[in-house]
This record gives sequence, C-alpha cells and structure tokens, in this order.
Amino acid sequence: MNQLSLINEPDILYKNKVVLYGAGFNGARTLDKLKQLGIEVAFLCDSNADKWNNIIDGRQIISIPKLKELDSICEIVIIITTLQNTDTEQILNLLNDLHLRTANIYTVFTLDISIMQNIYQFKLDDISRNTFIYRHLRGIDLLKFQTARARIRNCEINSVINHMEKHFSGISDILIYQAGKVGSTTIHESLRHHDVSCTHLHFIRGIIDDSEELKNLLTIYRDSIKNGNNIKIIIPVREPISRNISSYIFTSYIYGLRLHMDAGESFTDNLIAYLTSNHDAIWGWFDSELKQTFDIDVYTHPFDRENGYTIIKKGNIEVLVYQLEKLNSLTKLIGEFANVPHLKLTNAFVSDDSIYKNLYRDVKMSLHLSSEILSLYYDSEARSRYFYNEADINNFQKKWR
Repeated sequence: MNQLSLINEPDILYKNKVVLYGAGFNGARTLDKLKQLGIEVAFLCDSNADKWNNIIDGRQIISIPKLKELDSICEIVIIITTLQNTDTEQILNLLNDLHLRTANIYTVFTLDISIMQNIYQFKLDDISRNTFIYRHLRGIDLLKFQTARARIRNCEINSVINHMEKHFSGISDILIYQAGKVGSTTIHESLRHHDVSCTHLHFIRGIIDDSEELKNLLTIYRDSIKNGNNIKIIIPVREPISRNISSYIFTSYIYGLRLHMDAGESFTDNLIAYLTSNHDAIWGWFDSELKQTFDIDVYTHPFDRENGYTIIKKGNIEVLVYQLEKLNSLTKLIGEFANVPHLKLTNAFVSDDSIYKNLYRDVKMSLHLSSEILSLYYDSEARSRYFYNEADINNFQKKWR
C-alpha cells in the first residue's frame, strides 16, 4: 500500500472497481463525493454482518468473504473511510490477513488529498467541477480553516492564562514549550501520567500581541519570575526536514488546504516548495518565542551535541532543550529535571501514530532532495549545526539525498 500512488495517479479510481470499506456516515459521505466526481463506486463493505446486503444510495454493502471473492476476479481499489487511526489499523490488519491481490488500499485522508491535488484531472465538465470545488474545496475548506484556527487560538490563549494562574498561585507548573511537530505531546502526556502539573504551549509571545490584557499579564508573569517564583521549561527539537514534512501533512489534514491546486503542481512539488520556504522555521522559533518571552538566547549557550541536550539556567528560569531523536536515552535526565525519578514514556499523538501515518511513511521513503535544499538546512551557516554534530548532519543528508 503506497498512499502516494493515489495522489500521483488519480486515474486508478477510474480503471478499477472502487470499494468503500466502512458503511457508516463517512462511507455514505465518501460515496456521495465520489459520485459527484463521476467515479463509480461498485460496493461498500463492512465487518458488521448486520449491514450486509443493505443498500446505501443504490450500492450494496458486501461481506468480507464477498470482498475476497471480488478481488480474485477483478482489479479493485479499496478506500478505508474511517477517520479514526485505531480503526484504520484494525482494518488494514484484517485486509492483510485476507492476502488480497490488490495493492490499491488507501485511507480516506489520502483520497481527499488526491482530490484536492488533482481536481482538474477528474472527468468533469466545467460546471460540475466548479460546483464541486465550491462545495467541497473552497467553501468548506475556508470554513474548516477558520473554525480550526479559532479553536486552536482560543485553546492556546486559555492554556497561556491557565499556566500563568498556576504560576501566580505558587503551583510548580512545568512548561513544555516548543515549535509544533517535534514530539512534545509524548513528554506532556508522560508527565501528566505521573501527576506532574505541566502546560503544553507552542506560542506565548505569538498570541498576545492583539490583546492589551494579555500583554499586561505577560508583564506581571515576568516580574513574578524575577521576584523569585521559579519556572522549569522543557523544549524538544527535531531534525528539521522530518519535522517540516510532518508539519506540511498535518496542516493539510487539519485545515484542508487545497495544496495550490490552481497551479497544477504535484504533491511533491508543493512539498518541496514548502520545505524550501520554511527551512529555518523550527530554529526561528527560539528567537520569536523563547527569546522574546523569557529573554533567553539559546544560541549563546553551549549544546552537548553528542549527548543531545543542554540545560540553561538564567535567574529563576531553568530550561532543558533536548533532541527528540535521543528521547529514549534521555528519559532519566528528563525525569530528574521534572522531579520524576522513575519517568516512563507514554505513547502519544505523533505523526507516526496518526491518521496520516501511512502517507507520512510513503513520503519519507520516496522523497529525494537536491543539494541546494540540503544546503539550506545543513550548510556551515545553518543553525541545525548548533543542535546536531557532523555525524548527525551526514546521516540526515544521506537519508534525504
């Protein structure tokens, strides 16, 4: 199962019989969307025997044995319609045990990316295409974007305020503070599992500029630290190309971006453009957030690149910065820093465990980057070299070249 093949070759949907696995709400919704694109869905399939032989919009729901039989006599495409990763994994395991001939098994997330990317390649007249774009890409995506942005922003503002309230109340609240997509949720959930008070933030400075009230709170917060209230901050970092690939796919998933579909560029072209324009994003976070909020310039302090961490002390602030790649070997150190001597890591939401993990895997395996892009990330001036040694850099370049 290579998710990129559906993105790169949407004609797969026309050349094979399409079966939607999952006959619930998302199955019916996917059926309707494909019908509007002029793509014939042969059947739906479901593991729930009570649904077998029922009809959804003129399409029969078949059993798993019938799916196996269909695969033996014709070429099929299977779209897994669930949006839950655990359900997707169970279905993939079930399909794997059937030893099907087809390799064309995709998630509905990959289908949506393919539709966004290839909308002008689908066999539609102009009126039908424009109607579909308005209903499913422009209008809905704009609503999704605005809703998600407002929800995330409100959540982050509330988290900032809650952290400050804990601090003013004398509660020792560890701040897990970092750029996105660096595996920070694992540490957050692990500390919470040990009943440690901790707050997980991507931004403080970046969300207060529109609010005088928040600016005043930040001033009081800083003064409180100067006057003796200690604070500990944990900051993971991650190899920047892996991080930016994860960020690109995650952003597509959350916001439903159209991926420059008007320009007719390929998924890989868009990704490479994103990697090129965001090569310094993760390192710039230290200037725009940590330095602006706590007046700590991480680049003026030594970083132990061999062991993968540094601890910075400035006044009543103590900061632990560590490489995500060395998380397992640094668990004891992180536990000691957080006053949890027997810290055990808890699995949490990271890209390899999410709904788009299969697409993320295939992108990583197939992507080959030019020397020019690698130079942006790893040349002698790149800030990656502050966090990673020469051997690490060489391995990263070998991986992506």
